[in-house]
Order: sequence, then structure tokens, then C-alpha cells
Amino acid sequence: LQPGVNGYNGARDTYINAWAPGETYGDKTWISVRAFEIQVALLSFALQPPPPGAQLISARLRLNRVFQSNPNPITLRAYRLLRPWDEATASWRQAAADSPWAAAGGKAGEDYEALPAGEATVTADTDWVEMDVTKIVYAWQELGAPNYGIMIRGFGEGHVEYRFASREHPTVARHPTLILTYRLP
Repeated sequence: LQPGVNGYNGARDTYINAWAPGETYGDKTWISVRAFEIQVALLSFALQPPPPGAQLISARLRLNRVFQSNPNPITLRAYRLLRPWDEATASWRQAAADSPWAAAGGKAGEDYEALPAGEATVTADTDWVEMDVTKIVYAWQELGAPNYGIMIRGFGEGHVEYRFASREHPTVARHPTLILTYRLP
């Protein structure tokens, strides 16, 4: 699933920023993740029901790096979101215009699942980063968990910001992608 490909338009994305807690970024051509969880990305993909009898084999989230502030690496961790958010109004303080996060920037166990579903390390040499988010999609499709999307938090030894193409990026081929693989009966 990639925004702008084969008529798919069910994705949304933004990021939230501890350094600008009231700002919103839903219209940017990038989503940003900064080490020490200073900038956090939010992504959502609307899913169709899987084919009857199909078994989910894997779900992979692919992001295209468009910028990094310096050569330091960053580890991205993907978490299942536990509450709804709004692309246009989400900020460090608010999940949506009328709904604050349980804690600014999101609280583990209340706003997002405490344990990450997948992770990947990104360096200045990385063009595409891919994370296994099978546990998240499995929870949505097989366990009946609400699909509020995915939160990506950044961890590292040094300060660094990485930007990835958002669904608003002018080059469709760079848009975030969720790749679902099923085994058919």
C-alpha cells in the first residue's frame, strides 16, 4: 500500500516535535524522527480485509530517507498506536484538536504500545529503511485491535534528525509504503 499507487489514498502521516509542542506538520512533504525521542513520526494505512482464508505472513513498513542533520546513526522503533490522532491537528501536546496525549509526546502503555513491534537502524548511507511491523498488522487483522496507526520513535547515541518522504512528497515512488504478504489457502 503506497499513497498514489493503484488508486490507494488511505494513508496519512505527520510528526510531532518536543521543541515546538504546539506546532502541526501534517502538510509537510516529509516526516521527521529525531534521536532521544524529540521528534516522533505518526503513520496510518487504511487496510482492506484480507482475502478469505488468507494468512498474514509479513508486514513491512518502508520509508525513504530524504535528509539527515549529520552522519550519526539512529535506531527507529515502531509502536502500535493505542489512540486515534488527526493528521492536521496532532502536535506534541495533542493527539487531535480536542484530545490531548496522556503525556506530552505520547505515553507508553496509554498512547502507544509499550514494546516496539520492530526496529531498524538508519545511517547516512541508507536510502530506504524497512521495518517489520507484522505484530502490529496482526493485532489489527487477527486480534481485532483498532487500527490507529504506527508511531516511530528515534533512539541513538548522538543527536541527529532524519527525515523521510511523506505521502505529500512530490515523487510518488518515495511515499511511505506498507507491504503486506499473505499465504492464500
